[in-house]
Amino acid sequence: MRTPGQWLAIASTDLEISPERIGRIYAKRWAIEVFFKQTKQELGLASEVEVHSYAAVIAHTSIVYLRYMMLAYYRRQQTDDKTIPGLFHAFSEELKIMSMQLCLQIIRLELVELLSSRGHDQLCGQVVELFSSFYDRHPMLSGYSIELQCLTAKPES
Repeated sequence: MRTPGQWLAIASTDLEISPERIGRIYAKRWAIEVFFKQTKQELGLASEVEVHSYAAVIAHTSIVYLRYMMLAYYRRQQTDDKTIPGLFHAFSEELKIMSMQLCLQIIRLELVELLSSRGHDQLCGQVVELFSSFYDRHPMLSGYSIELQCLTAKPES
């Protein structure tokens, strides 16, 4: 039995394939091997029914594979948070909104700093008001807090 930390040799007869590709092929093949082992040992693919006709073998194999798919689906629904319906899409949309909000925040801060450093405090306040009304008019940005204070500190000379 192999212990963690030991290396594992994987060989290929095709000398043109890169080691990375050999590893990917082996990983895919390993998943198939685990599938067959589970269907034989846990779902009785090889020992549950003794039949002699080709049609009966196909029917039995299909039923065992269907049971495997149902159990795998059930297990995934119970243990894998990524399968909560719509969760992935909700997080994707959240990241898009956060990215847009962050870009708008950076633009606002840069404008306020530039105007403040040039002594345009009144214009600085108008920029802050403009961004504030923009956030108020767009509901998808309303959940994010923005700092509405104008940078009034003058650069030191």
